[in-house]
Order: sequence, then C-alpha cells, then structure tokens
Amino acid sequence: MLNELFIAAKALGTAGVTVASRHPRIQPMPKNGTTLVVALDESASPAALEFLDGKEAGKLLRVEHGSSGSSFPGFNILVPLLNFSAVQTEKIKVPIEKVIALSKPSKNSDTKAQRSAIRDLAKLEGVKTRDYTDAQEKQFYRSCVELVAELRKDFSGATNAGSKLTNFIKLLMLLGEKPTTLHDFCATIADVFVGKIDSYAGKELSFIVEILFGVLDWQKRKEGIGTPEYLEQYKKKNFPGDTTKVPKQPVYLDLIPSLLDANFKKIAHPQIGISINEKLIEKDRHPLASADSEATEIPAIDKPQKTATKRKDGNRNGSKKTKGIDAYSGIVDELQDKFPEPKVSEIGKVKLFSVNVKEARTFLRYGLEKVYAFPIAKSLVQEMSDTLLFLASEENKGKTCFPIPGAQGEKRDLLIAYLESAGNKTNALPSDDFGIAEMFGMETDCASADTNAADFAARTEGVLKMLQGKLSDNPDLRVRLFALGAVDKANRQATLNRSITVKSLLECVCQWDAAAKNIPAIRILLKFDTKEDGGKVPVSQQKWTPSPVDLTATINRVWSPDSKRKGNSKRKGNFVSAYKRDFSVSDAYDVFIPQTEGFKLLKSRLALSLLIARMAKVLAELQAAKTQRRDADMSDSVRGQCLKTVVFLGLLLKNLSPQNNDKTTYMKEPLYQLGQLLALVDKLHHAYCTDVRAGQVPSQLIGNAFFNTALEQPVSALALLAKRISPYQAWAKTCEINEKTGEEDSPKNIARKTGKKMLRLFRSTCSLIRTDELPKRMTDEDKAKLLLGYLADTYEPEKNTADDDTTSNEKSSGSVGVHTDNTSLLPPHL
Repeated sequence: MLNELFIAAKALGTAGVTVASRHPRIQPMPKNGTTLVVALDESASPAALEFLDGKEAGKLLRVEHGSSGSSFPGFNILVPLLNFSAVQTEKIKVPIEKVIALSKPSKNSDTKAQRSAIRDLAKLEGVKTRDYTDAQEKQFYRSCVELVAELRKDFSGATNAGSKLTNFIKLLMLLGEKPTTLHDFCATIADVFVGKIDSYAGKELSFIVEILFGVLDWQKRKEGIGTPEYLEQYKKKNFPGDTTKVPKQPVYLDLIPSLLDANFKKIAHPQIGISINEKLIEKDRHPLASADSEATEIPAIDKPQKTATKRKDGNRNGSKKTKGIDAYSGIVDELQDKFPEPKVSEIGKVKLFSVNVKEARTFLRYGLEKVYAFPIAKSLVQEMSDTLLFLASEENKGKTCFPIPGAQGEKRDLLIAYLESAGNKTNALPSDDFGIAEMFGMETDCASADTNAADFAARTEGVLKMLQGKLSDNPDLRVRLFALGAVDKANRQATLNRSITVKSLLECVCQWDAAAKNIPAIRILLKFDTKEDGGKVPVSQQKWTPSPVDLTATINRVWSPDSKRKGNSKRKGNFVSAYKRDFSVSDAYDVFIPQTEGFKLLKSRLALSLLIARMAKVLAELQAAKTQRRDADMSDSVRGQCLKTVVFLGLLLKNLSPQNNDKTTYMKEPLYQLGQLLALVDKLHHAYCTDVRAGQVPSQLIGNAFFNTALEQPVSALALLAKRISPYQAWAKTCEINEKTGEEDSPKNIARKTGKKMLRLFRSTCSLIRTDELPKRMTDEDKAKLLLGYLADTYEPEKNTADDDTTSNEKSSGSVGVHTDNTSLLPPHL
C-alpha cells in the first residue's frame, strides 16, 4: 500500500495539487449516529447538553491519545448511564411500560407525559449510575487528564493559532485544574438530562431514553416486563460482558456560554479542529531535506542509529527519535516509528505500516526490527497519509474515489483513481461532478427510467471528453487506479494497482460500447407498473451499455429456484440469489482495459464460463415465461440479471473473436439457428395447448425440455426433437382458421394463426441447420450462441404467400437491447 501512496503523492505534487495536511493524531468524530455535545461549567462538570447529528459531528476533529480508545475533546462513554436491574420487580413494571408506550412514534404523542415518565423512571428508588471497571476509568483518565496535561503544554506557547484556540485552551486549563472521573462525569450527565428534561422534545427524548436506560423493549421478547427474567435479559443486552459489544455514545466537550469568549468560535466547531491540527503539525514539522544537501552534509552510515530523547514536558509517553536512510529518497532523516491511521471513505481507518516484523521473523535475525525493516522518513509518511485522506475523502467521492464490489461478501472496497504525468491542477482532479473514479467504479441500472443515466457510454461521455481534451497538451497522460479493501476487521490492504494511458482508455471505451451491441433483438421486459385496475403494464428500456463493474456484480450473483415462493409474499420471483465471489473487479478491468491481449482472452473466457454455468437455467426459464406471457411472474431483479447476462454474452463473444463472433456472422451459424428452432417449437407447442387442450399448458414446453440436452449434445437434441414434434406439426397443417366476423381475435383463432406461422418459420430455420456442422462437443462460445438464439426474437421472412394470415414481423415493443432491423436472416424459400 505504501508504494501506491508514494506514487500517488508524487503524482499530485507534479500536478501542483495542494493537499491539506492532517496530523497523525487527528481523527474525525463518527459521522454515523448522533454525538452528544457536553458543555462544562466552572467546576468542570457537565451543565448543558445538546445533540449533533452525524453529518455535522463528522466535521469535528479530535486528538488521539497514544492508547487506543482515548482522545480529546471528543471520546466515547458507555451507555446506558443508569442501571435499574437491582430495583424490586413489583416497583419497576409500570414505569417501564409507560416509557415504552410513550416512546413509540405517534401523531398524537403526549410530550409532557413522555417527559414525566422518563423522569419518574430515572428517580425510581434503587436506580443507580452504572458501574465502571478500572480499565474503563483508566481510559477516561487518559483522555481527560493525561492527554489534557500534554495538550496544555503543547498549546501553552500558541501565538498565531492561539487566538483561534482561545476557548479550547480555556477548556484545557479548566480540566487541568479540576480533573474529574468517569463515574462523576456520567452521573452528572444523567442528572442534567433528568433535571432539564422539559427542555427536550421529539427525537431528542428517544435519544435520552437510550442514553439513560438503554434498550427497554426488543424483538422476540418473551419475558414479561419487570419480571426477574426480563431484568436478566435486560442486563445481558445493555451491560454485556463482551466489551466489544458494549454500547457507546460519542461525546464532544465544550464550555457553557458564560465561559466562552464571544470573540472566538466555540469548541464544538469544525474550524477549531482545523486550528488544532495546524498547531500540532507546526510543532512536529520535520521537512525532508534534498538528496543533494544530505549527501554533502551528512556522511553515509552503515546502520541506522537510535538516539533516545526525553520530552521536555517529562511525559511518560515521550517517544524515541530514530535516524536512518529513507528507503524511498535515500537520504538520512528521522524515521517514522508509529504510523498514522487515516480514516477514509467507505472502509474507515487504514493502518499504514512498512513491514510487519512479527509475521516476517526473518528480519529479526539481521537486526532489522521495527523501523529498520523498511525505513521511511517521518515527513514522507505524513505526505502519504495526507495524500490518502485527500484522494479517499467523502468530498472527492465520485471524482477520485468510489466504492466497488469487494472480496469480503457484500462489503465494498474503495477504488481510488487519479491522473499521472499531469501538467496542472485540473488534470489531477477533474472539476466535473462526474469524475474518473465513478467511471471505473459505477454500476448501472438497466431498468432506470432515465436512459442516459442507465447507460455507461452516456454517463461517461463528459469525463471522456475532458480526458480527450488533455491529450493535446500531454499525449502520455495516464490514469492510475488502486483499490483498498478489508482483509478482516483490523487489516486493510491494496487489492488493485493498475495504470493505463488515456489514449488506450478511450479506445477501450469505444470497443466496450461496440461489443455491448453484439446481440440480436431480445425482448426482456424489465419492469411492470401496476395499473389502477390491478393489471400490469410493461416499462421498457431501449438502450443499455453496462459498466465493467457490472460484469463482476453479475457473475458473482448465483441464482437458484425459490422453493418458498408460494405462500410467502416477500419473495417476488421464482429465483433467489446468493453472493459467491469468483470474479473480482480486477478481472473485470482485464476484460475492459487488459494489460495484455492474453489477459483479455483469459479473463473473457473465465467470465463466459461462469456466466453460462450460473445463468443458463435462469435464461431458459425466462424464455419459457416469455412464450407463455408470464414475464411478470419473474421478479424485476431476475429479469434485470437476465438482461445483463445477455449483453455480456454478446460482449464476451466479441472479445474472444471479433470477426468470427460478430452478430452478423454467428446469427447465420447452425447453433444460433438451433436455438431459434427450440424457441419456435415452444411457441408451436404453446399454441397447440391453447387450441386443443383449452389452455392447459404442461409444466415444461418441448423446446425448453430439450434445451439442456442441446447445451451439451446438439445433435442428440435435434434427433429427439424430430420424434416429438410430429403431432404438433400435423395440427398446424390441418387446423382451420375461423374467418367469421367476431371470431378473428378469439384465443383459439390466434393460436391457430400462430401455429401456421411457426410452421413456416420452423421449415425455413431447419433448412439452415446441417447436422454435420453441429459440434460434437460444445464449447462455452457455442453455448453462448445457442442461448442467444433461443432468447432472440423470431421474425418471419418477407414474402407473399396465399396462406400468410399474419403480419411479417412479431411486435417487439418493450424490448431491451440493441435491435437489429427487421430483415430476417433466414432464406426466402421454405
């Protein structure tokens, strides 16, 4: 990961992009959930409380202590604050029931009664402040005593920054003179909530209930409220023995208005965190000297030298400075000992480190422990951390970073994209709302009502024009991609590293868009809107080009029959899906922008094999549903998956052999025509059942029944089909069409017309299938052509015959995909 960040840092520097620096000890407050702002009075006790939503709280910064979990002025406290598990059961039942009932959302909620219920429960005899362990008290001590003492000395000489940090320094001085304990701090917060409960309303009261009492009611609760069993379960839910599951509430310290200097911002303001960050950076700044100056002024050393230094403040957390040769620059500088943990979009904290010596024990044999294993200058590590925070920030989401499918199930990785060899600021960070990262990382919605928003080519048009415009000034401009993913809860690693010239990228996009159109006309109704009378009306999408990431998302979704569909309204389709990762985003990029032609063929072959193995049965079921006019029975997600699969079948065929697998070529081949034949037989069989069997259609039509056999042994399938088709052919030849007025559109008459039409198409299609040209062993390419032929719309040859009672073409309104013209590829003779 460090190598990728080093390259990124140098690329941004070359581009002239100014990256704001963040001190390694500075971290933002959590943006998920609500933060409690606690204002302290003259005695350093909580006196006023207010809630700050996650979006605003995420803008606040805090300084981290050397020990994990401790920070200032923001930190976590354990909730609930009060514990009534020891209260007598006969006294607690009614107060709890009252709080639960009044806490439920209602238009006619009685705020006054809710406040009173909360107050009564908190003041119930036997209710006490929760107990804290020594470790929990120690963690609070590190935040509000040890770290405060360190920051008081760090900021005591503040000059320029001191004016901005006047109120923050007041807070440090107050806590330094009047330290408090975790128990007293939390007990006072509970008292303030109860004493000032009348000043809160709405959602604030719900938050107060959670902070004071925790979870009072839960799903599948069997115990009666107030019973000993209830209190035991309440204790397990709110005071678990597992410390990782203990509920926590973020708090941020401030001062009451009378203590604040009105000329400066309050402490719980984003600008204060920025000023704290600037002050810490100024204090610890160690500029990296040039290689030339170091070579002349500092003699080369064979082994890194460690010099112990004691902090002036005498703090026991003082670190030891180590000098050595930076592995990247080759100059002597102070080496980074403890690496920063920048918090980035989507995946959270990323721990930077050079080499994990504990796992690579061979380094210890040569004395290369800790910073010596892979020495990196402290200032360079800071530059890497700042670069990651800039590229992977929420503000640049879509421009330089974007979430993509990851290796850990449904969790997402973070793709980072930027331009290399850039000449100016706009080259490194596009000013458009739609940026490079989103182009590579987005997934499209083929069922979207907005055609342009659903189409990869349309959505990327702006950024491609921007890139093309830069080529005149910089012909060698490149796009660098790398991705970060979670290995487990604690570890992150680089999962992708790729560089491509912009010129090649533009060519790849054009080829991708053209290959996505390498399919015949296939009608897949993507969405059905319910009409007022309860009926369904199809909503179609006429054009769609998928994104590269869609290939990964499509392949890694495995579908199986939904055995629980009947009687369960929550299951809308007859297939359910599960995630199984067999194709990564990196694999998809090898299909989209291959490093070599060999990679492109290899990954295209893999993708085609997986698609056919996972989607052949689903596509066969889709065609059966189309034939029987029951498309709406399949869920929107299943039909959308089928469309994506169809488009990718054509695209991958084009990748594997652009000339031989072009649609104008493969649509004339016997395998494609065999697929068409199976579809025609299904329609003939369905028409027969409508006329002869009064609409009673068997569970599987003939063509559909032989489809799986055709996927493996096409000649055998054709032979079996010849035996089964005879009675339906005979019916189509002998049935008579009723030409009486009013009978033309009867179901039986339409079925007979369809039968005769299918018979004509059946004859012409058979004339194109020669058994000696059918393969004895089917490849994945052969199966793809058979599938496309089976799913494709069928057209009748343009000719005039005496028995032609139908129109020359089937209607294809509501179809999806790129349609060919209506000229049939079948010969004009029968």
